[in-house]
Amino acid sequence: MGSPVRVLLVDDDAVLLLHLRKRLDRLPGVRCVGVADSGRAALEKVRSLRPDVVLMDMRMPGMDGATATGELMALPSPPKVVILTAFGDDESFNRALRAGAVGFILKTASAEELSAAIHKAVAGQNPLDERLISLLLDSYQRQLRVEVPTLTSRQQELLRLVVQGLKNSEIAERMYLSESTVRTYVSRLLQATGCESRAQLVAFAFRSGIASD
Repeated sequence: MGSPVRVLLVDDDAVLLLHLRKRLDRLPGVRCVGVADSGRAALEKVRSLRPDVVLMDMRMPGMDGATATGELMALPSPPKVVILTAFGDDESFNRALRAGAVGFILKTASAEELSAAIHKAVAGQNPLDERLISLLLDSYQRQLRVEVPTLTSRQQELLRLVVQGLKNSEIAERMYLSESTVRTYVSRLLQATGCESRAQLVAFAFRSGIASD
């Protein structure tokens, strides 16, 4: 059995931190190495504790979660950041994804959902809570669609598969392509949309309306 995934919890609510830590302590393959009550404290804890994953609250006094995430991404070997939130604030999520967060999950998530999100993040995938996606989609559908780059039907198909959280190997099977070709197509899709990560592609898909077509 490999080493447990090292996790840092960041939230300004002391009671919630206690409950989350208890949930994590019951998970096999996961070790909570510390907690922080602010974005600034999170930076210090990451430098000293070197966690694999940071579960980051969005709304904190002083340095918020999105700003702290951006600071963490500037470190030599940054951890994976998953936004931990009770809100469906689309602009906050966009800021966090642009800063480098790989996904988001509700604070009310079960222990099993937390475990899945943590292990997906470590594996290079994007943990995206389906309930939050629904909230964001409802918000986007109430807005005018933004002007987006013209994507080919093939690129739109690829984007929808990325939104589903599929790995390159799974996308390759769906699109009858080699895995190396899928990697190339994803890279071109990132360039075409101006995104820097798969998580940002998901946000782009919902904001542009492609995910709901």
